[in-house]
Amino acid sequence: TTTGAWGGIASGGDGTVNYDISSSAATLGTTGLNRNVNTIRYTGSGARQPGNNGGDLLTINGLMNVGTGAFTIGRNGANITNDFSFGVLIGASNELVLAPLTADLVFYSFIKDGAGGAGTVTIAGNNTVTFGGANTFTGGLHLNSGTLQLGNDNAQGTGPLQRRNGGCS
Repeated sequence: TTTGAWGGIASGGDGTVNYDISSSAATLGTTGLNRNVNTIRYTGSGARQPGNNGGDLLTINGLMNVGTGAFTIGRNGANITNDFSFGVLIGASNELVLAPLTADLVFYSFIKDGAGGAGTVTIAGNNTVTFGGANTFTGGLHLNSGTLQLGNDNAQGTGPLQRRNGGCS
């Protein structure tokens, strides 16, 4: 596990490294280089990660929020110079696990299948995951626990929506 700010994640990568991000800056530095990581664990008090272009900038298998404030990926429609929502590709496991354990996860960036084909998104946590982007992942959405908010008609991706464990909404 590597601890540090987002800027400490080198471009490229083989998808095996896990990162801890603890920064509590309102906006983390923009990222413009494609990063291929296994997981990111956010432990700060709330931050937003913008991108500097609309390309595919992050390939990942899991994102966990154990901080005290929401961790937001991308921008919320604001027209800010050099701030773009960017593509989040599902990693080599063909499953992106989102775990909002102690605070929310918010995606204004779009989530799409990675190189391995149809990717599934699984939500497992006590809090809310919000999808605001036009997601194109095709393997379905598994809501194991927590709450899912969809910000538009294309936010769910394609494939089935499966609710598990009865206590999710």
